[in-house]
Amino acid sequence: MSFEERVFKRVWNFFAGLRLRGSVENKSTTGAQLKILHNRLTFLARMLTGEQIELVAAEREGGQRNQTFFLPARYDHAPHQNVNIDFYLFRVLYLYRERLRALQHLQNARDKMDRKLRHLPENTPEHTPENTPDNKIAANLEIL
Repeated sequence: MSFEERVFKRVWNFFAGLRLRGSVENKSTTGAQLKILHNRLTFLARMLTGEQIELVAAEREGGQRNQTFFLPARYDHAPHQNVNIDFYLFRVLYLYRERLRALQHLQNARDKMDRKLRHLPENTPEHTPENTPDNKIAANLEIL
């Protein structure tokens, strides 16, 4: 389990521990709904990432894919509405950080590949003009 997953699990368990054991009416007044907070959370996500992030109600636990953040449609595990709203804020910030880390990982992989390519000698068989893909196709056509 990665560090981010452990952190999320602890925070999730913390909020799950605050779960109300009360009535349904009490949960409806203290719960937070994504459709009410959608505009503010979308603005926050777009401001953080600088991209056109969309927030969508998740079928299960949520996550992120491409430019979409999946959040629960309703959250009512804490006894106070402010704490439930704070969970949505935490989740958007967590998904932003997860996205940032994935982008940094991709950039590091590209940089590593560029460093490897820079150290290749210029006259290796892969770099000779005869072995470029266009010349290989032309040579094969001449044989036919």
